[in-house]
Amino acid sequence: MVANGKRNGFTLIELLVVVAIIALLVSLLLPSMVGARDQAKATVCLSRLKNLGIAQQAYAAEQKDYIPGAPLTTGWVYAGPPRPGQPPYVAGDPVNMYDYSIPLLKQMNIGLPKSSDPAVVRLYYPLTTDGPMLCPSNQQIAENYPSTGGSKIYIHASSYLTMASLVRAGPDFYKKYLAGGLKPGLEVAKVAQSASWDVRVPGGYFPQLSSLGRPGLKVFLADGLRYLDQTSRQITFTTLKDSYYGYQSAQPPCDIQGTDTLAREYNLARRYSYRHRRGKAINTIMFDGHGEPLWAEFQNDTTARGPALHPKHYYPSGSVIQNTGNMFLGRAGLLKAGDVLP
Repeated sequence: MVANGKRNGFTLIELLVVVAIIALLVSLLLPSMVGARDQAKATVCLSRLKNLGIAQQAYAAEQKDYIPGAPLTTGWVYAGPPRPGQPPYVAGDPVNMYDYSIPLLKQMNIGLPKSSDPAVVRLYYPLTTDGPMLCPSNQQIAENYPSTGGSKIYIHASSYLTMASLVRAGPDFYKKYLAGGLKPGLEVAKVAQSASWDVRVPGGYFPQLSSLGRPGLKVFLADGLRYLDQTSRQITFTTLKDSYYGYQSAQPPCDIQGTDTLAREYNLARRYSYRHRRGKAINTIMFDGHGEPLWAEFQNDTTARGPALHPKHYYPSGSVIQNTGNMFLGRAGLLKAGDVLP
């Protein structure tokens, strides 16, 4: 409306134009704002991994170069035979055969209550997946399995996983423990690797820093998810002390299999594990202490490429590839039988 040659308001068309411009600006800025938020979370994640890497190196300096979370190092109390007069659980002991986190909490000056009561020990699990152990991009909740006495524990799902191929010993130990010496009923494959598997690690490999070969190439911890049930698609974890499948160790991302027992952490649970760079990257901390995101591009469940899928990051130096058919890069023709990993 115009009065005395002056305008008193906006026309409807002018108002619609302004609204359209604002909507356009929001649509242009929103992706960058979301990207900035995701990048901030990835930065915090990498910072937490670096702190865990420092704790790992401090632990190794005190404990014969041992890798925490290996069944023949920190987990031996659960992998080995019962010892006469074995002392009760004390702060700093792992709560699971593959538990890297409890020993590192001690190194990080995070106190743990002393108790030999299994019901109290179960309450330690939140300490292993929250705070310094939590990737801020991981908001998944896990339910424990099996439950005890009808009770359930709900905590954050594990954010960071060790690689089973680096925390299990080599074929010499596999052969040794086939003859006995482990906890009765414990599968040898949970503590050592057979010479007949897809990748043959050096015979005398033991989960120590000095056995890795090139620590700057080898992943200590990586983004991942334990444990997605294949049937129910429910995220769970296990409270069994001698369990491998279901807590803090993973089959490496380089493997294609996505069954109940192999590579589900990075295939069945891919949307939860690749948490950064819009679902294309996992953050890692190497054994030399440097952090590094590793990316992968997936076309389908068996066709993919990228450094996150290279076995050189997940097996000790000198390991030999024997079967490429179960590896993403093998299917892509980028690996061949007989290749020796750096």
